[in-house]
Amino acid sequence: QALERRVRLRDGFVDFDPLHRGSVTLAQFVRAIAALPFAGVSAAAIEALGRAFPDDRVSASAEPRVDYATVCDRVELAFGAAPGAAKDPTAEPPAYGAAAGLRTLPGVTAGSVFAEAARPAPQLSAEEEEALDRALRAIRVRVQQRRVELVGVFKDYDRTHEEHVTASQFLRALRTLGLLPERKDEVAALLAAFQGAGTTRESRVNWRAFRDAVDDAVMEDARRQRQAEARGRAQAEGARRQARLAAAGTAPSDARLLLARLKQWAVRDNVRVGEFLRDADPLRRGAVSAAVAVAALSAAGFQVRAGDEASLVKAYPAPGAGLDAAGRPLLDWRALEGDVEA
Repeated sequence: QALERRVRLRDGFVDFDPLHRGSVTLAQFVRAIAALPFAGVSAAAIEALGRAFPDDRVSASAEPRVDYATVCDRVELAFGAAPGAAKDPTAEPPAYGAAAGLRTLPGVTAGSVFAEAARPAPQLSAEEEEALDRALRAIRVRVQQRRVELVGVFKDYDRTHEEHVTASQFLRALRTLGLLPERKDEVAALLAAFQGAGTTRESRVNWRAFRDAVDDAVMEDARRQRQAEARGRAQAEGARRQARLAAAGTAPSDARLLLARLKQWAVRDNVRVGEFLRDADPLRRGAVSAAVAVAALSAAGFQVRAGDEASLVKAYPAPGAGLDAAGRPLLDWRALEGDVEA
């Protein structure tokens, strides 16, 4: 289980052995291992294991202690690490079975044990594949529309953090979330696809694999939708910008040349146009008079020319914002800022 679940046994004893002596009391040994995510390991079995590894450095009259360092070295051989590898990284680890005092079989290594620890995904028939595809598509739509979080419900049933639940628990979780298919063939296909796959028992369902199959597709669909919306917004803004520039083509000072001058100035002097225009709009309406905008740009260092006010008003009118003192439309300075910084 340490190999299959990637559990480092030594991490469980850090709080019980602050001086790193390599030994703890029997009660501490039981508590440390019981807190780790091992399944099917009773307290009596842990206690028996601790008694099998006494710390010989303790006198007979003192409280018995467990040599947990040796236990950890034996268990962590499953990861292919030699005892004391931190002090001697070049040391060659011995064979797992021989070093741990286990009977070895030809061709059996730690890697093969880990590779075979999980059952392979079952082979489904064409009808089961079709039913599974229908069920997953419907579940993905509901998860995306309702913003359903799958992990919490399954964790309520998975108290030992194995990422597996029984078939009845799996179906109850789907029913609680409103995701249980109505057709029996789709329910059977879901169980056939995820029951036993990646588990140590055929009767268990890998809910993590089910969650990944649903959430990965949902996240991909959401990402594509966000990209499509962003492209639509960019295209609409580009069309509006072209319309503004086309409408200002006959202004006394050509809007295209004015925009080019503003961009060149902003890049050359490292100026954020929006900061000055925002200060000129204390109410944050997004609209100011052309005279105020030109005065703000001039104060920032931009060389204003004759006719720039008229060009700005014609190119960037703020619809519905009213008129200035001269009876001209107010200026949409946020649109101007966006074009300059585009």
